[in-house]
Amino acid sequence: MRGFWYMLEAVMAGVIIIGFMIAVGAMLSFSPDEKGVSEKGYQELQRLADESKLRLYASQRNYSAIEDSVRIPGYADSVEICEPSGSCVGNVPSGEEVWLSTYIVSGYSSYDPVKVKLYLRRKE
Repeated sequence: MRGFWYMLEAVMAGVIIIGFMIAVGAMLSFSPDEKGVSEKGYQELQRLADESKLRLYASQRNYSAIEDSVRIPGYADSVEICEPSGSCVGNVPSGEEVWLSTYIVSGYSSYDPVKVKLYLRRKE
């Protein structure tokens, strides 16, 4: 009779472990593809740099022109331009599930580097 209780205890432990693994797997499968969205944002900033728009707009601190040039379907974007001293101009979104892509460019006519931050969030 003692063997029966040990076997029942082992089966219950297995059910609990398998249930826990299924729950963790379900949570991981519903998490957003953070790397993919950030990568899309970086590629978009790189496209603007290749078209020679990003450096010009960043040196002028014209974040709205960068926002108008970004084309990522299904996502709303905000841009912030930061200087090495830490002062920034632009829009920082609020809310949950916001992805950030960063691109550093030098100035247009002088060195003067700036960091362009592209914030992406899903359109609702």
